[in-house]
Amino acid sequence: MNQETEASLQSSKIIEEIYPLFKKFGDLLRERGYNSASSGNISTKRGSKMYITRRGSMKGALELSDIIETSLDNVDTGIVLASTETYIHRNILLQTPALATMHCHPPNTVALSMYYTEVLCQDNIIPIDVEGHYILKNIPIITLEKPTGSKEMEEKIPEALKNYNIMILRGHGVFARGTNLEEAYNWITVCEEAAIIIFKCLQLGMDIKSLQGQYSRW
Repeated sequence: MNQETEASLQSSKIIEEIYPLFKKFGDLLRERGYNSASSGNISTKRGSKMYITRRGSMKGALELSDIIETSLDNVDTGIVLASTETYIHRNILLQTPALATMHCHPPNTVALSMYYTEVLCQDNIIPIDVEGHYILKNIPIITLEKPTGSKEMEEKIPEALKNYNIMILRGHGVFARGTNLEEAYNWITVCEEAAIIIFKCLQLGMDIKSLQGQYSRW
């Protein structure tokens, strides 16, 4: 068996191993309404390789062939098939402690990212519920001139995730990192639930600014 054949078999083995997890979390993101049919992406790294969802794949109905292997260090043939946001995921995996990353578009969080930057003039969301604040404390919002498929995203998003487990790209969605996919998914669910609670408090006429300071001694 030559080296190329051995590498191909090893790649297939890893993809078969991680596929159930990719499918599980792709299904969950779609079921919760965090993604439309083909939006968002999921990735993880093994050694010098990254495994990421295929460009245009339906995250709520992932097939084995929807997981693409590509190098973390070099441009290879896998990059052509991989997600359009592959370079963002690659930089997150290289520049932070992350072993897995997840990107999706939770609607309440996305809406609040615009409300906070435009109305409250804040570049962060501070959860006002106990669990959200205890787990996340502070969720940064970054505003970019071109918040889709840009070089700026490749630089600014990984930079934000050096200090936070999850960040919000204003008007677009969230990127989360974790030691595994379960952890990244957990940050996303806590963030969106915190956003829902903030919305409900706004509907009740409560002062969000004052509520943000209630856990300042934690």
